[in-house]
Formats: sequence, structure tokens, C-alpha cells
Amino acid sequence: MHSNNIEVIMQFYFPDELNGAFVYEVLRYWLYNYHVDGFRLKGSKISIAYLASDPLFMKTKLLYDYIPENEIYSPAKFPTYENLAVYSDDYMY
Repeated sequence: MHSNNIEVIMQFYFPDELNGAFVYEVLRYWLYNYHVDGFRLKGSKISIAYLASDPLFMKTKLLYDYIPENEIYSPAKFPTYENLAVYSDDYMY
């Protein structure tokens, strides 16, 4: 895909029963082994602030239904590479 200039964004749903360490390990595995460009994450117990502030995921696109920007960045310091995005399923309905 990358040789054809196509980015790979994987979608994962993590049920509430899973802990944050497992979520982190799954995403890390896909990032290291398959060199994906980002993740569309579904599930209410995902700590997107933790993932977004981790240096491993700084250049990885993270799509989630809510981004707590004030927990991740100070008001005066937004990164030059914007890797976070909010998505909505409203367009599907």
C-alpha cells in the first residue's frame, strides 16, 4: 500500500472489559509489525490522552469520537504535526 502512496488506517473496537495495557500492546504490535499509519478506535474505555501523549504514537494518526485536547496539549503548545482527529458515525445514518 505504501509503495502506491496509500495510507493504512486500521479500525479497532475494544470492549470495556479490556484494560488499557492490552489496548496499548495491540496498537503497538500493529504499528511495529505492519507499519500502519494510524488507527480508528472505538470503545468507551480507551485512554486517547495517554496514547496521544506517548512518543511512540506521536506520528501515528489517531481517530476517536472525542479528543480531550486540553489534557494532551497546553493551550500555547500545539504540535506542528497534527495526528489527532475526531470522527462521527452520523454520516452513515
